[in-house]
Amino acid sequence: MTSEHGVLPKLPSGNGGMANLFRRIVLAYLLTRRNPFGDIRISQRDIAEVFNRSGQPAIGRHLRCICSAGYLFRAQRSTGVLPDTYWCGLRLTETTDEYAYFTQLGAALFGDKGLLTAFGRLEALGVGCLNESGSLVLGTLVANCDAMSVGALTRYLNELVSERSIFRALSRLERQGIITKTSGKVRLSADWEQQFGKLLTNADECCPRKRRGDSRRKLEQEANLARLRKGLLTDAERSYLRSQKCVYCDAKGLQQQHFPPKKFIDEFTVINNRHFIWPICAHCNDKEKNFIRSMPSIPEIELISVISSDTLDSDLLLLYRMESERGIMKFHEAHLAADSREASTEILRCMILWMSLDALGLTDESDRYDPRGGYIRYENTLRVPLRLRIREACQTEPSPVPWLHVVLRLDGKTREFSYGEPAPSVIRQLAVARQ
Repeated sequence: MTSEHGVLPKLPSGNGGMANLFRRIVLAYLLTRRNPFGDIRISQRDIAEVFNRSGQPAIGRHLRCICSAGYLFRAQRSTGVLPDTYWCGLRLTETTDEYAYFTQLGAALFGDKGLLTAFGRLEALGVGCLNESGSLVLGTLVANCDAMSVGALTRYLNELVSERSIFRALSRLERQGIITKTSGKVRLSADWEQQFGKLLTNADECCPRKRRGDSRRKLEQEANLARLRKGLLTDAERSYLRSQKCVYCDAKGLQQQHFPPKKFIDEFTVINNRHFIWPICAHCNDKEKNFIRSMPSIPEIELISVISSDTLDSDLLLLYRMESERGIMKFHEAHLAADSREASTEILRCMILWMSLDALGLTDESDRYDPRGGYIRYENTLRVPLRLRIREACQTEPSPVPWLHVVLRLDGKTREFSYGEPAPSVIRQLAVARQ
């Protein structure tokens, strides 16, 4: 489809195995949000904001349908201010037709010259406003920059929008004064931007709904942030935790267990944090209380150096969660064997890892959130004498497992602890750094 002003983006044929147009658009948008590691990190709240939906439950239903159909896989639930993490599912491996379809659709809709970026007002996608079909029709006319016959417009969009929906969208756009029809051709009005702005401003389903939604989402985000600063779980995390089984048995985990135990968190004057909390049943919780009270204190820890692979900050926090899960099970085994020495070792190992992440500035997740701009990355601050950051691994490919090496002084002796597994390139670089 050409015109004297350029070429309209090529739309893929078929539907990628997904009949629902809105879900196709959402999935195409999400694929444009992938980071260099292939992850899609976005919250339901953010998706609702982009597509002007009034609430997260509706977006959640669409995402569950996309995931259950095998297009996406939710690798990690939202934790604190860190959003959900999605990976491409089996139907979106790079060799599948579905992957080619949605990659092309994402470029055609959200690329530099995409149809939905042509007029730059995605709030028009709101239910009751222009919807998906009306937005695609208007985006095509804006991107084409010239008059089009109704037949040519229908043929161009027929893979996405039905002919009936196109005619209905054209009628509404004409009533609003955004387009004009002459001699079987459709063109934008001379003042289409002004008329389009009036539609968005006056129609309750457009900008007014978006303003209400943005205001509500901001209040929700600030409330979650306030909870995080106190080391508490967000509402979504607390609800999810109560739905899980006890960390030790199959009973429902209606109570919260701290690991490392609260006694040692207080001894080290570490700020309480949501990453310490696990679901536990009342029976298991009561059995461990006396054992924890009888345990001796842990000697003072003095960090000397922290060496980490250059991976995403959230991956290093995930490393802590993995180590903590291993540690809490080992702690439980030590409790059953009445082995306070082994229990103290597991607590010490987790405390050292947490203090190391704190020294790298990674434990206060509230710093990652800016109420005006959403989720942000921040520069790590170093509060230990020596820190080496290994960058070689990320220049070629990311380390498959986040990795941390800690040197510390404990009871007057120097000791070393390692967490995770470094890539071979990191080991070579570390060997050079130690010379």
